[in-house]
Amino acid sequence: MSLAGVISPLIIGLTVENESDRSQWRLVFLGIALILFVGNLMYVIFGRMTVQPWNGPSTIFSGLDHDCCQNYR
Repeated sequence: MSLAGVISPLIIGLTVENESDRSQWRLVFLGIALILFVGNLMYVIFGRMTVQPWNGPSTIFSGLDHDCCQNYR
């Protein structure tokens, strides 16, 4: 279970006092949209797209003669 799954019902419970009031739910959804937008903006600004070492080609046949392994690639 994630922390957001635990905290979000508590925050919504504090924000929404009348479940049939659309303005309170609008505030909840706008708040969620703002949080997601800021999180994505931080990724776009500060995120890096670097290839990780575990994402390279497999070296399962590295010790074998390359002529015998042509059928397995």
